[in-house]
Amino acid sequence: MRDKLRTPTNRFAYFIKGWNIPTIMSKDEGSITCPECGAEFDVADRLKAHIEAEVRNDLRVEEEKKIARLKEASEKAMEEFEKVIKSKLSSAQNLAKRKQAVLEERLGEQAKELTGFRETKLELIELKGTIDVEVKEARAKAVTEARKKFD
Repeated sequence: MRDKLRTPTNRFAYFIKGWNIPTIMSKDEGSITCPECGAEFDVADRLKAHIEAEVRNDLRVEEEKKIARLKEASEKAMEEFEKVIKSKLSSAQNLAKRKQAVLEERLGEQAKELTGFRETKLELIELKGTIDVEVKEARAKAVTEARKKFD
């Protein structure tokens, strides 16, 4: 009996649970009758279900691979994007530091210049005061000399 189960009786027996089960096929209906329990199975439905399951599995595996590839590509693109952004940010920070250094240098120069201007202004005010005093003294002396001449 076991040898009989291993020999194919028709080409459709291979698709039913992977066994070579001897079947009795009605030519009119296209169905298989189980010799053990007598249940009838439509060959087309069983083949269709088997093929659909295989196709679904193949599509699922293919979709999972595609998703994995897309995820990997997305991660690589994100890493590259982060590298570019970090590089640009670093460049911008360096440029900002250089500009800040230049501005601080200019500010220092302007502060020194302003201090110099203030010192010059104070000197000029002091000089003006001295000149005003000298002018007043010179006028007073001139007036005194002029009075002496008229007297």
